[in-house]
Amino acid sequence: MALDDINAREDILPNYQLNLIIGNTKALTNLGVKVLFDFIHLPPTKIMLLGCGFARVTSAVAGVAKYYNLIQTTFSSESILLSDKQKYPYLFRTCFSNSAWSLPQVVLVKHFNWTKVATIARRSEVYDASIERLLNDLHHEKIKVIAAEGFIAGTNVNRQIGNLKEKEARIIIGHFQEEDALEIFCQAYKHGMYGADYVWIVPGFLSSTFWDKAVNVKHVNCTPQEIAIAANYSLSIDFATINTADETTISGMTPQSFDIRYHNWPSIVNHTYWPNSYAGFTYDAVWAEALALNSSLSRITKLNRSLDDFRYSDSEMAGIFKEEMYRVNFSGISNIIEFNKYGDVLPHTTYLVQHQGEVKRAVATIIAKEGLIDFYAASPNVIRWAGKGPPASQIKLVYVERKVPINVFIIMVVLSCMAILLAIAFLIYNNKYRNERVIKMSSPNLNNLIIVGCVSLYLSIIARGAISIIVSPVFCMLAPWLTTLGFATVSGSMFAKTYRAYKILTTKKRISPIHDYHLYEIVAALILAETVILTTWTFIDPMKPIYKLLPREVSSNQQSLVVIPQLLECNCLHNIIWLATILTLNVFVLIFGAFLAYEARNIKLSVMNESKQIALCIYNVALLCTIVIPISFFLPNTFGETYIASSGLILYCTTTTLCIFFVPKVKLNKSDALTITSQLVSVSRNKRSPLRIRNKTTLISMGSSKSDIVQK
Repeated sequence: MALDDINAREDILPNYQLNLIIGNTKALTNLGVKVLFDFIHLPPTKIMLLGCGFARVTSAVAGVAKYYNLIQTTFSSESILLSDKQKYPYLFRTCFSNSAWSLPQVVLVKHFNWTKVATIARRSEVYDASIERLLNDLHHEKIKVIAAEGFIAGTNVNRQIGNLKEKEARIIIGHFQEEDALEIFCQAYKHGMYGADYVWIVPGFLSSTFWDKAVNVKHVNCTPQEIAIAANYSLSIDFATINTADETTISGMTPQSFDIRYHNWPSIVNHTYWPNSYAGFTYDAVWAEALALNSSLSRITKLNRSLDDFRYSDSEMAGIFKEEMYRVNFSGISNIIEFNKYGDVLPHTTYLVQHQGEVKRAVATIIAKEGLIDFYAASPNVIRWAGKGPPASQIKLVYVERKVPINVFIIMVVLSCMAILLAIAFLIYNNKYRNERVIKMSSPNLNNLIIVGCVSLYLSIIARGAISIIVSPVFCMLAPWLTTLGFATVSGSMFAKTYRAYKILTTKKRISPIHDYHLYEIVAALILAETVILTTWTFIDPMKPIYKLLPREVSSNQQSLVVIPQLLECNCLHNIIWLATILTLNVFVLIFGAFLAYEARNIKLSVMNESKQIALCIYNVALLCTIVIPISFFLPNTFGETYIASSGLILYCTTTTLCIFFVPKVKLNKSDALTITSQLVSVSRNKRSPLRIRNKTTLISMGSSKSDIVQK
């Protein structure tokens, strides 16, 4: 068809007629070279070559043809290796090179502002060259390639896909064959690299349901359905095989009229040949050579030569043909035919195609030279995403420090200060009425120690919150010190009170007086033991502020935004050992104190027997010991919820302990004052001295044993 149209034109190669001599290579390289030698050795002299169809044959023929100064134009050999002008200086092609994928892919990446991509390609000479061209183009556009994986055909790609996931690749460009796609998408499915967070850009020649072939591939361990899920929404680049411009080409036909004429051509109608998608490229290849020869005429004429003078050794005339081939520029059936420095034609119209279920749909037109993409708006040719929109090329990590909110800290400080004021009020009351019967018989000095211990616990609340305001190792160890010593002081004082009540009121034999300093020794021993542990801990393995990364949180508004909470916690190497040591000591004291309180439960003298109050306090202190102490060690500052919970427990347990101990004493003291006043009035009437009654009261409180009290 092309020869007929060209030979019919008087303005192209006047006085010359193009003839086509056909040699069938049967897609075999050795046969292709043989055909070439037959052409060379048999008349007439051939001036240019057309073909071959297969890249491997074209490579072999072009590699030999250059030594005979023959221009060769191929219409269907797409291998990027054929763009090597050192190996193939006289080779041109009207079809698109594999490297033609590169520019549209870069345009696509830039359109969606994807700044980081990854590649995976089959390891072969052809694909190595195509991926190298892509990497160069990406680098030129300042697009970072975070991973470039390669694989051997027919092998498992689990490691390669795993590497892509490890490097957080989200935009993956693949250069591989259809059989490779089965294994790649199988592994993508297994690694979860599909869906809203990923985009796969794959070769355009993958069939719409290529996954159906998975049942015939042994090394692919996925069902076709699983591969289809992973491949869904993947994008590919496809080229128009016919010029989309509805205008008259150099041949006088529009691309549409050519298509009609082609399908009605006798050899197609009678099935001598079947319709071929490369027909437009072939038609344009003939025209390109004819136009180059035509424009060479004037230059050759100036040399007093003609086309008939061409010989296979004529490098001068071959050089002219080559230069004129590079100057060819016309609107062809397949494309705008203009050869670049590699002898390739860049596609003027490129389609962006998307896998949507079992259908491949063109969703946009890419004008690569101008860097433009025109997305279609009419359904069903609309681009679709697995998520709300196109994913981001990289995860934007935002580190957010999780700490106690300042308003929560202020509230806890206020509550702690109020509780400290309450404790101070009880302290003042305890010392003001320390000589009254109710207060004196409950050991006012031990009461003071209980209050001091409670204040220490209240201060630990402030220390635990302060670490989130002032990051310092001092506050890390201060919280455990205040908590532990406060707990030891409260529990030790309760233990001492219970011990004296138990010894005085349950021992039948006379015993030596148990003075307050004896009780101080018990409390001091416990505090000393705790201090030794804490001091050893502080110097050997101190707790330090450490930022711990919590599980990532994906932003609900931006899929690419990942929030990584940073939790400031105090930690050390052997915190479990230190915690177990302190808890063991305190639990022993609590259990022994509970035993003594239980044994003294039936004593009738209520002002001295505090076993019920102590039992309630032991319950509260046990709660404090088992929950708050571990939290204060391991989470001295955390986000508000934990701080509120632990601080609330300290406030509740400590304040309850204070109230259990001192509110009944206040009530009994008032009641006792009223009773004494009533007795004084009665004694006055009976002319009895009130001083004796007060002395009796004093004697009772200072009694050394049960027998002393009974005698008096």
